[in-house]
Amino acid sequence: MLVFSSPRSAASRSSFTPCWPLLAIGLGSIAAAYAYTDGPYPLAVALLSINNLRDAKNDVRSGKRTMAVRFGETFAWVEIAFCVLMPFAIVATVAAVRSRPWLMTTWIALPLVVALLVRVYRQ
Repeated sequence: MLVFSSPRSAASRSSFTPCWPLLAIGLGSIAAAYAYTDGPYPLAVALLSINNLRDAKNDVRSGKRTMAVRFGETFAWVEIAFCVLMPFAIVATVAAVRSRPWLMTTWIALPLVVALLVRVYRQ
């Protein structure tokens, strides 16, 4: 917190007070970096994995070493399933631990995720 502070007058009890714009920029930058590196949106990883799974045969011929090529198509499918289903498990856990049942409304999207997994598995 000291990094996001600015000096006050020497006569005050606390020598630092928050500089809110700097704090907001710093926290926003951290959140953006977290989101960019996968963060709370594992769907981005799932989309990349779906693309790698689709292109696995061509990637083998061209010498690309994607996760689907290195570990196989079954691994890629499990990775996709994990990435799209794990948020639902996390939400359920948080809803139970924090006693916030309204969080379970996010489960409305579960049929869409199941449809995605079925479609990926069939192709």
